[in-house]
Amino acid sequence: MTRDKVLLQLLRNLLEEITEKYDSLLQLKEQQAKEFFNLATKDPLTSLYNRYFFFDFLKASILRIQREKEFGKKIALVFIDIDNFKQVNDLFGHEKGDILLKEIAEFFKREIRKSDIIARFGGDEFVVLFEGIDITKESIKERFERIREEFNDYFKEYQVSFSYGIALFPDEVPNWEDKSISDIQKYLIKLADDRMYKDKLLRKEKNSGGRDGALSSNRGGSR
Repeated sequence: MTRDKVLLQLLRNLLEEITEKYDSLLQLKEQQAKEFFNLATKDPLTSLYNRYFFFDFLKASILRIQREKEFGKKIALVFIDIDNFKQVNDLFGHEKGDILLKEIAEFFKREIRKSDIIARFGGDEFVVLFEGIDITKESIKERFERIREEFNDYFKEYQVSFSYGIALFPDEVPNWEDKSISDIQKYLIKLADDRMYKDKLLRKEKNSGGRDGALSSNRGGSR
């Protein structure tokens, strides 16, 4: 083998080694970036999005609707609170409560489209965000009544249910053009939360002798 051929082969080997190291480094960086994203945006217990990511996504959705208001898009924010969750912790312990929360998160993920966002807001509270043109309060309510029936049956062993409230943007936010994004977010959360609590109280009164008769009014305070 001539000297030039030896040098050429050494160069090829060096390039292959550099390429392999670069690919490995790139894969490592991609993995680190993914892990960092999950730490920043996901709830560590349920692997749902956390409240911080939810507020960021809600902000982006509000801005998008403000820019494209001529298309008639809407947001539906649904605030969910698990009923009787405190008694699960009291009867079975917090470890079992954590397992149940994971199962509840998986249940909701199966019921919510991938194009929609569900997040753990805190404790036993969850929030869901829908965005589209054909969104109405009636259609969302019909959907969640069906989901609640399935939920009650799926988790009947634990005697838990859930209450929910719906808030629409821009339909239900007065003078939203003059409000800041932060004020709109707070308004929607409070409106949906108030309606969730009203739903809980109404169901408690209506079903005072049934499985929902012991509906807990500890709004997320069980954890």
